[in-house]
Amino acid sequence: MLIKKNIKSTFIFVVLLISINISFSKNTIDLNDNLKAISNYNFGKFSLKFDSTKISFSLFKNNNLNHIIWKSLENKAFITGFKAKEKVKEDHGSFFIKDKIEMRFEYQFIDQIYVSNDSLVLIGYLKNKNKKIKVPYSFILYPESESHLAYEIELDRSFCNRVNLHYSSSKNEFIYGFGEQFTNFNLKGKIVPIFVSEQGIGRGKQPITFIIDLIANSGGNEFTSYAPVPHYISSNLNSVYLKNLEYSIFDFSNQHSISISVFSNLMKGGIIKSDDPFEIIDEYTNFSGKMKPLPDWSQNGAIIGIQGGTKRVGKIIDTLLEKDVPIAGVWLQDWVGQRITEFGKQLWWNWELDQDHYPQWDSLVLNFNEKNIKVLTYINPFLTDVKNKKNHKINYYKIALDSSYFVKDSLGIPYDLDITTFSASLIDLTNPKAKNWYKNLIEENMLSLGIHGWMADFGEALPYYSELFSGKSGNTMHNYYPTIWSEFNSDIIYNLNKENDFLFFSRSGFTQSPSNTSLFWLGDQLVTWDNYDGIKTALTGLLSSGLSGFSLNHSDIGGYTAIKTPFLKYIRSKELFMRWAELNAFTAFFRTHEGNRPEDNHQVYSDDETMIHFAKMAKVYSSLSFYRKTLMKESFKNGSPIIRHPFLHYPNDKNILNLESEQFMLGSEFMICPVLNENSDEVNCYLPKGNWVHLWTSEEYNLNQEGNDIIIQSPIGMPAVFYKKNSETADRFLNNLRELDVLN
Repeated sequence: MLIKKNIKSTFIFVVLLISINISFSKNTIDLNDNLKAISNYNFGKFSLKFDSTKISFSLFKNNNLNHIIWKSLENKAFITGFKAKEKVKEDHGSFFIKDKIEMRFEYQFIDQIYVSNDSLVLIGYLKNKNKKIKVPYSFILYPESESHLAYEIELDRSFCNRVNLHYSSSKNEFIYGFGEQFTNFNLKGKIVPIFVSEQGIGRGKQPITFIIDLIANSGGNEFTSYAPVPHYISSNLNSVYLKNLEYSIFDFSNQHSISISVFSNLMKGGIIKSDDPFEIIDEYTNFSGKMKPLPDWSQNGAIIGIQGGTKRVGKIIDTLLEKDVPIAGVWLQDWVGQRITEFGKQLWWNWELDQDHYPQWDSLVLNFNEKNIKVLTYINPFLTDVKNKKNHKINYYKIALDSSYFVKDSLGIPYDLDITTFSASLIDLTNPKAKNWYKNLIEENMLSLGIHGWMADFGEALPYYSELFSGKSGNTMHNYYPTIWSEFNSDIIYNLNKENDFLFFSRSGFTQSPSNTSLFWLGDQLVTWDNYDGIKTALTGLLSSGLSGFSLNHSDIGGYTAIKTPFLKYIRSKELFMRWAELNAFTAFFRTHEGNRPEDNHQVYSDDETMIHFAKMAKVYSSLSFYRKTLMKESFKNGSPIIRHPFLHYPNDKNILNLESEQFMLGSEFMICPVLNENSDEVNCYLPKGNWVHLWTSEEYNLNQEGNDIIIQSPIGMPAVFYKKNSETADRFLNNLRELDVLN
């Protein structure tokens, strides 16, 4: 027997926006009178100063009053708790979470403060409104380094299962980060829920969001994300993050305060302070993990995503080579065979080669290898019943079902998740037998095919009320499943001793996913120009995720999701494809995707003009391979993203702080201002103080006093790119372009 759940392959979300800022007219905090005589506590390289008249606390670094790390609100509780019960509804893969608060404990009393072994300890209790119930709590702070504090807040779980932390903010503070955020780069003024999900189709763009919500409750919103992370960096150059796996909410809706809430009685996290944003990222990624450099071959040219079988893919690759496109790899996601659904062309999730679809596979791979082209494939953590697939050899779904390898509900019944017009079940990777069986299946059926990489899709769909083999429940493990999934893929490569030659790219992620993921990709953008779900969101996702340890990331060139109905049409245009290629030429990985409607979308091989333009951008990409390799080594050392918001290099430039996602830097040497608007041949670009040179015209912009906005002509084929004058890196890049006849 199977439990049926609806999970459209592109439709999984969470909806929960609850303001958790406290607001009382009178004091909500008090303390033991014996504490009022003490105003300073030193622990390690940090100090806590206490203002007894305003009952507020400030944390300082090195006892330096200019290095405020954290400050509580005056006369307000900084720790509160709730007793609550959530109700989670899953409809076509959308997660709707409603939290009913049964009791509030918002009056804080501090009984003890003391230092023990370089740790600062606060002990006290919380009270409810009528002050009849006391809930004990502890708040512990201890140094991780000279710029990094860890903290733990624990409430008595018999009374509270929600813990909240409140502290001060400033009106002009900018808030960046939170993993892959697709709509907003600055989150000040927002309430940000952290729950792994699919991002949605439309995400606020109308009428598509309304229609998708009407059909499947799966339009998404500005916060739905495959890889959200409970971590941010402030323009004040401090950072706060959570170590928790549970659902959390960061509330920035009040201009003068910040509140964090976790669905637990225990909150663990860290606070980082530095004058250097890169040091903040380095400290944070000591916890989250740092990404390893990609294999050298991946930087030599484009990864062409195509489908259709042996004859078709061979012909397309030959055509692109004739147009002088540098190709590093060919990505064949349909190696398992194609199935037609109402969403478009999808795959048979049975993870065995479809030899009818790809006859003479070995010869195809050998032919590509002789041309220095690597082959990549596709997997995900689902299996589907293939009893209706005529040419299957083994039905792995049936084996897994009989072996009890799938994720189950509280009654021990496996979930059967509806995708589009077919269903699938999710492997329980906390079950060692299931994990080993699935690993052997992938190694024997896919790794034996001569491939060098794959897309590791999905990972977002663990049901909230599921019960795992490990004894953990979905409510605490949902956000962690992407990390387990990436670790599974990483272990395959490690066990084969192929870490320098193989890669996989993941869509889902959470806090510590970077530690064991080769590469991320930003998922299924709509084939549009907007900042709801289109090309602009790809850049926003790149920049925000880079601050949270996702140092190597990329998007599908041209976007993925196309829709063609009598009443609604979103089809990839030629212009969009070309502009997206210009954007991605300066990112970590240069990969195309035919999308879910290959015959309708404009493709890299659609016409000569597109192929010539694509060849040029692929050469731009390959000409920067030497620099990306350097940046990836730096990233592995210090966690810094290779694609950077200019804020990282110019944290004191107020004009840069106001930039959303209009431009970015590749390392420290290049400023790129891509055209992200339809029918536009010019772009506005802000150049910070310094001497800059335009790539295509060699025109110099000497900004010795302050930065300035410029409008630059940017016809297709000439994206607005600037490099620092007298840069040795830029000189080498220019020489590479000249050798390839891209630049005169």
